[in-house]
Amino acid sequence: MLSGKKLSDVCKQRKIGDAVLAEHLAHGGMDRDAALSAVRNWKKGLYSPAPTREDVDRLASAIGVEQSSISEW
Repeated sequence: MLSGKKLSDVCKQRKIGDAVLAEHLAHGGMDRDAALSAVRNWKKGLYSPAPTREDVDRLASAIGVEQSSISEW
């Protein structure tokens, strides 16, 4: 499961903004505005909409880290 805190921390370290993450989610079929809203919610620990495994894959790819760096299992 995605960890909002880990996602937020890694993005701060790597200086990656919400818009960049949203762009990667939008390529997965999510509308850009919905993707941006989802990223912001997830970083706050609000999992609505619930992130899918594919979402976590896309986020990790956008940041350049392994899934485990932004997940809690």
